[in-house]
Amino acid sequence: MSKPLIDSRLQSASAALGEIDDIQVRGKFTAPWPWLVLIPLRSGCVEVFDLPQADQIKLAKLTLALARTLKSETRCDKINIASLGNVVPQLHVHIVARNVGDIGWPGPMFNIDAPRMGEIDAERRLIELQRVVDCCRS
Repeated sequence: MSKPLIDSRLQSASAALGEIDDIQVRGKFTAPWPWLVLIPLRSGCVEVFDLPQADQIKLAKLTLALARTLKSETRCDKINIASLGNVVPQLHVHIVARNVGDIGWPGPMFNIDAPRMGEIDAERRLIELQRVVDCCRS
């Protein structure tokens, strides 16, 4: 069975960091915060409940493992987890490390007018996120 294509909007704003249990993990390299995006590789899924139950459990476990590791690695104050899908309907879950006083605090992480991260900082961010993903591979 072929895997679905990743929505172009998710691809353009993030880099693939790996695949765990048929879930692609991507890192947003332009965001002002450490930010992971999990995309279950199942066609036609918009909501978590569209996934087979076994895949729902895999997604939940991976989300929590990555969130826990991201918080530990970044020493952030708060982890935000969201699955909205209003703009990009392909099922995906955001995991974002936030800190009190960051550019958008305490508001939501979406639609913040922040300066775009430079290339060197973006590379460093992706390396940091890759470590998080590598820690969660079983």
